[in-house]
Amino acid sequence: MSTAKKTTTLTKPTLSKTSEQAITFAEAGTPATETKRVFHAPEGYRRLTINLTHGLHKKLKQAALDNDCTATDIVERMLLEKLG
Repeated sequence: MSTAKKTTTLTKPTLSKTSEQAITFAEAGTPATETKRVFHAPEGYRRLTINLTHGLHKKLKQAALDNDCTATDIVERMLLEKLG
């Protein structure tokens, strides 16, 4: 079983090609099924990046699943308990 990704070769449109070909080329760059992740914090929040060991990260994710919440909810609760 091969795990190699299928690559698509695109040719850059030139002025001699029709505008329809240029639009097809431009739209081929991002598949419609691809979701775009948002990397900004909601209004009134700040984004925080931390490094966790694999084991601690796994425990955090499992706790979030067990409590039907997000990892952010757990970390926020812990910080509020600790910092007031």
